[in-house]
Amino acid sequence: MAHKPSRADCRPLKLRNKETFVTMLRLKRPLLSSSPTLNLLTLAALLASALATPSGALEVTATSEPHHHEGFHKDFSNAHRWSHKFDDKKRDSWQMPDQLLKALNLSGHETVADLGAGTGYFSWRLAKLLPEGKVYAADSEKDMVKYLTTLARKRKLANLQALSVDSHAPSFPEKLDLILVVNTYHHIDYRPEYFSKLKGYLNKDGKIVIIDFKKDSQITDGPPQNMRIDSKQTESEMQQAGYKLKSSLDFLPRQYALIFQEDGAK
Repeated sequence: MAHKPSRADCRPLKLRNKETFVTMLRLKRPLLSSSPTLNLLTLAALLASALATPSGALEVTATSEPHHHEGFHKDFSNAHRWSHKFDDKKRDSWQMPDQLLKALNLSGHETVADLGAGTGYFSWRLAKLLPEGKVYAADSEKDMVKYLTTLARKRKLANLQALSVDSHAPSFPEKLDLILVVNTYHHIDYRPEYFSKLKGYLNKDGKIVIIDFKKDSQITDGPPQNMRIDSKQTESEMQQAGYKLKSSLDFLPRQYALIFQEDGAK
């Protein structure tokens, strides 16, 4: 009987360099499934990426479609390298950070988490906007957290604190008025379970703002089109997590912006 690939067979394969490629082929933990067809496709993808990548990160995904609740994984361990992309001035034209933060109607004293903060593109802007508040720049990558710590010190933002969080069960030192999730939702595994765990960290009437790439956008920035999460799916998954859609912002050219509150909040 032909082997039917399981979810374990289809997990994303992350390879840091060509040496890792050779090493993983020798591991006792099976890199390849028992399906000859899947083996050939996986090896072809690995070899093509290894030859095409001169140095640095190498990432191969064995399948073209994610599981319903599995995220799109990339290697974000080199914060300095990613800062050139994340903090590129050209991003302002379509990310529209100032207009976006203004639309959130913050008073200046809120406690906010920038979840999946990366290199702090939104974190430092939030900190300047909330002089009487507190901003947690939260990320699961250690190098990003180190970068964010340096960023807060260089910009002299005492109300900006870098925070290392678990990629599956994030926690915060205090209750939050707002959790901002920009270009991160599609990276998160088992999203309903993940966001359900966050409810305990929201103040009464606290909000979660999710901003991510439109499924039908033809732009090349962001995740591959087949790995994007449609806004309707995002809304459905957040409902499963116990939230309701309060409002949305529609002025971003490449992205949707959805504002959620815990179901039952006013």
